[in-house]
Amino acid sequence: MERDARRRQARRPSDYVRMWVAEDIRTYGCLADKNNSQAVIVAPAGTGKTKVLRIVAEETRGVSVCCTEKMRLYGLYLILAPSLGWGRNRGSSHELEQFIIQQLSGTGRMILIDEAHLIGPDIRAVRSIHDGAGVPIVLVGTDAIEGATDDSAHGRGQFSSRCTYYNALDHAYNSENPDGAPEAKDLFTEEEIREFFASKKIRLDRDGFRMLWALACLPGHGCLRRVERIVQVAFSLAPEAEKLTREDLPPALEMVASRKFVLLQRLAKRQMERWTEPAVAAAG
Repeated sequence: MERDARRRQARRPSDYVRMWVAEDIRTYGCLADKNNSQAVIVAPAGTGKTKVLRIVAEETRGVSVCCTEKMRLYGLYLILAPSLGWGRNRGSSHELEQFIIQQLSGTGRMILIDEAHLIGPDIRAVRSIHDGAGVPIVLVGTDAIEGATDDSAHGRGQFSSRCTYYNALDHAYNSENPDGAPEAKDLFTEEEIREFFASKKIRLDRDGFRMLWALACLPGHGCLRRVERIVQVAFSLAPEAEKLTREDLPPALEMVASRKFVLLQRLAKRQMERWTEPAVAAAG
């Protein structure tokens, strides 16, 4: 009941759009909280995972941290411990771990770790916090986090057996690998993209909208983050335009992703052709 009350009271950002990927991340985070378990979540960059992790942290009174390049387990502890009241500048890895366990024991507060794949296999050491403090832990990152946390070889599995795994790419269509996801579900629905553009006050004609929607649906290429950059550059190139057209977008795309310009155009075209296939089949 307390958890449900916190979720009702938590405020979502005004520009938050209920994308299915973000809502799946939220669901698995809340399940980890409810079941006091661990979850490993994979989602492409630019699908709103960082924003939804902040929401889940607020809903659950959780501790949310984000890993950075070259960070190791010790660095993660140095971020976690001060957020729980650690007053010293340094300390051994063991001291920090024991302090974190002591502060979290009996609280039920969830730990949410974004970009967890950057730590590598050492991230499995957070199991000691999960076991010692009895708190749920959610690890989010690229598909590298699945390999980093898979310790099932040779009859082990101490970490992975405590986890629920969710990979958004198992449910999404990927134009770079059309046979990879049998469900062939778009990474973003048309309604989600329309709501996203409306929340950002981005005006597009029909063909411009479809091109940006197609680009957003390309996992591994920045998704919504890249789309926002394309829009910013396109308006800077055409400052008097009230709305962007399909013709406005290729020059901006080339500036934002020069080395991948041809590839992204080809993949976006493949995505848009896929959307027209049912209509073509019906006409035939």
